[in-house]
Amino acid sequence: MDGDEVPAADGETTNTISTTIITVTEAVSKAVLLDEESDIPRYIAALIVSILAVVLTRWWDVIFKKSWIYTQAFLYMIISSDTKIKKYSVSPPSEVHSTVTVIFIRHSESFWNEIFNVPPKWMLPYRLVKALIQEMTMFADLQSSIFLDSPLNHVGIDQAYAVEKFITHEAKPEDKELLNKGIILSSPLRRALTTGILGFKARLKLGTKIRVLSCLQECSRNVDTQSLTPANTHPKPSSALVQRDKEGATSYRDNVDINDYDGNKTLSSNAGIRILQFCDKAFQLKGYGPAIIVAGHSIWFKSFFKMLIRKDTDSRIAQLAMNKKIHNGGLVKFTLRQHKAGSTFEYSVDPASINEIHLGFEKKGFGPKNA
Repeated sequence: MDGDEVPAADGETTNTISTTIITVTEAVSKAVLLDEESDIPRYIAALIVSILAVVLTRWWDVIFKKSWIYTQAFLYMIISSDTKIKKYSVSPPSEVHSTVTVIFIRHSESFWNEIFNVPPKWMLPYRLVKALIQEMTMFADLQSSIFLDSPLNHVGIDQAYAVEKFITHEAKPEDKELLNKGIILSSPLRRALTTGILGFKARLKLGTKIRVLSCLQECSRNVDTQSLTPANTHPKPSSALVQRDKEGATSYRDNVDINDYDGNKTLSSNAGIRILQFCDKAFQLKGYGPAIIVAGHSIWFKSFFKMLIRKDTDSRIAQLAMNKKIHNGGLVKFTLRQHKAGSTFEYSVDPASINEIHLGFEKKGFGPKNA
């Protein structure tokens, strides 16, 4: 891939459609206007016919596929049980078979966060209408959306740069060692992947690749947790990323390993299944670096801690991990433990090992009564 080449961004297909429409319209219009009896109504008719012909013939397949993507997302919202986890009923076996250091990095602010979560709430209708208009301009692009697989907004991109600054200049020496040499994994959703790409830009320049794992996809019924990327396909950078960071957009193809990406989550999957898949994978990768670094999502991380903190659950840090989100762009380090349980393995997290190394958990509403 040439150094100047950037993967196609949101709206590029729409521009292609517009160009095609103009070309066809000009051709038909010239043919009409060559007729001496041509008049304005015939010109307008030719324009309308040309547009309809292009949309219905050339782009029908794209429109149908995008409509089906939306339909699947809304059906998933209605009937899925994606947040289901298996909470172990007893403490883990006393013998620890193996351990691995894990660092969670929550993605920076996304367009979805901006629309629905950022104050003031009275601005929500305006933000929603604005986003719907943007969404309409992306309809003909199968891998572009504001709502589905919601990407980072401009604030989120700035927050990802702050992650890079922390890793490069502010992290403690022992944490910097882990961040500079650990295996980097990411959810397939663009907001997590972009946070990883921009946060670890220095490592990516040296050839490091980020491995996309299907099991890290966010666990929620909301449509923003749906992946737009087909199996074994590189995700597509958003127009916001292309505008702000061409090098980062190029990394989507040059520095992303998709060999473990199996496509969007299905109704047969849920948070508990994917969390155990990640635990298995973490210990498979243990020998390749001093830590497993995960660019991921708030609800997935909370579900992980709820499922695997199996003792001292009333401690303050355990309550934070199980009930509060990690800040956008925040980093949390802990030790994941593997226990031999008959012919299989079980996993646990000792809350005493949890360390907020950058921003950490949100504390709002977490007062003395929770301490």
